[in-house]
Amino acid sequence: MGFWERISSVDRRILYLLLALVVALPLVLRPPTTIRVSEPVRNAFKAVDRLPAGAVVMISIDFDPSSAPELQPMLIAMLRHCFRKGIKVVVTGQLALGLPLAEIALNQVAPEMGAEYGRDFVNIGYRPGYTAMMVGIGREILKFYGIT
Repeated sequence: MGFWERISSVDRRILYLLLALVVALPLVLRPPTTIRVSEPVRNAFKAVDRLPAGAVVMISIDFDPSSAPELQPMLIAMLRHCFRKGIKVVVTGQLALGLPLAEIALNQVAPEMGAEYGRDFVNIGYRPGYTAMMVGIGREILKFYGIT
């Protein structure tokens, strides 16, 4: 009798019990883990950290709900860092689905940090066309977004 035949003959309740143990053990024992901060993350933190209070940071929210579990926590951390330092945030996006995610993050972080819309942060919206947007922002950002 081979390995797979023996496994298939085991009662499925025992297999589910073993599976539950394998999943639950790390939650109960809490093995020590280390979080390694990558160089790009460290550089982004330091770049914001060097800015004086009142500086403006533009964050382009170019992700959608499929990548939000990975990127939304980073956006929240960056917003907290900016607001803690007194840095003003301008949010824009080149994906229409990204801006609601920005609003979710801003609605979560702004009350925590005492930030106010229009004073500490603003969402200038979605503009299609990556290249056209970069050129438009480089020429005159206020005119490109129709802000007077």
